Amino acid sequence: MAQMHDVGKMLIDPAILAKPGELTAVEQEKVRAHPVLGAGLVGPERDLRMARSIALCHHERWDGSGYPRGLRRDRIPLASRLVALVDVYDALRSRRPYKAEIEHDESLKIIFRGSGRTRPDHFDPEVLATFREHNDDFDAVYTSHRDRRIRDRAA
Repeated sequence: MAQMHDVGKMLIDPAILAKPGELTAVEQEKVRAHPVLGAGLVGPERDLRMARSIALCHHERWDGSGYPRGLRRDRIPLASRLVALVDVYDALRSRRPYKAEIEHDESLKIIFRGSGRTRPDHFDPEVLATFREHNDDFDAVYTSHRDRRIRDRAA
């Protein structure tokens, strides 16, 4: 279910998603629509409630500064709070058209201390505490998947 969190990006112009520089206000607005678009793609089926909730709410922030609905604290579904932290970790670790890959230790500093875009108060404190306790596991999983992708590309 969590793998579908960004499914709404399928409806965003690929040129915007691959843009190496800063997005314009209009482009940012289009990208910020992906949670609502994703929830629509997942559809209303009862069995997909969690996937729809994750797609819709994975950019909500504990402090209420997220989008699309500005939910805060426990109004954000738990599954979405979990995916929100994992999504930020993955985004930091992954190379993107607009940024280089960031190593595990530097990613931890950004998550726990904050940066221009991410602050610790964006995350559920209990989720953040659990991540602090188990972050080595995240590094191991990320590294094993990255290494597998590299091997697959070479084959």
